[in-house]
Amino acid sequence: MSKEFTSVCRDIKGVRESRHYFEKISVDLDGALSRNSQVPRSRPAEAEEAQNLLCATRSCFRHTALDHVHCLSVLQAKKKPEVLGTVSSPSKPQITRVLPRL
Repeated sequence: MSKEFTSVCRDIKGVRESRHYFEKISVDLDGALSRNSQVPRSRPAEAEEAQNLLCATRSCFRHTALDHVHCLSVLQAKKKPEVLGTVSSPSKPQITRVLPRL
């Protein structure tokens, strides 16, 4: 049981870390969107720089969002069998003693 628990704890730590990166890039995307909307279009160099920054930040946000969703999915997929295995293993001997064999 300790291996399973350690594995789940490690996965939870990974999800927390990916959430931290996701929240950070979300703030960066908000800043890039705000900057892009406020830059005067009369200054083409600044507008192009803001547009490029927005494009790069948006791409990074998409990758980070996919990574975070993947981490959550992996944790959910691992958690179900491990929890069921942990819950059912102590009760297996009791069930076999109580139920008569056919």
